[in-house]
Amino acid sequence: MKEYRATPDGRFIYPWPIIKDQKHLIATPSSRAGMYLILLFKKSFLFEFDGFEKSTHSDGSTVVYHPPKNGPVAHFLPNRSHDEGSAHAIEKVLSKRLWQYVVPDYQDEALKNEVIKRFDAQKDCSTCNSLGINHETVVQFIDEVLAL
Repeated sequence: MKEYRATPDGRFIYPWPIIKDQKHLIATPSSRAGMYLILLFKKSFLFEFDGFEKSTHSDGSTVVYHPPKNGPVAHFLPNRSHDEGSAHAIEKVLSKRLWQYVVPDYQDEALKNEVIKRFDAQKDCSTCNSLGINHETVVQFIDEVLAL
């Protein structure tokens, strides 16, 4: 697992320690979004850059990844291997809500309530339950995001 850190202005996150031939940046729309991305890497819910656009930093050599418009899809369901397709669909829907919540640089109660509403709906779904939506690691993850 790579550790990620944020730049002082919160515009980028980067892997630590910096390894010259592997260095890259991830652009963030807000410091909260950066903290969210760091949390995803820390929990190993994000481990590749699927859907990220790629550009080059003004230094001419550092790769900069830009998250997808609706945010990255976090792989947080502990039993996702039982049904990869359903797991991806469930994770995509909740990930989008979480991204919408962290993009503003302030906590928005209406957006927070949308996350809670979506998560509660998924907790009532039998497929979601079989994939582990009620597992303590998922509940803890949602609580950590809502605290950002």
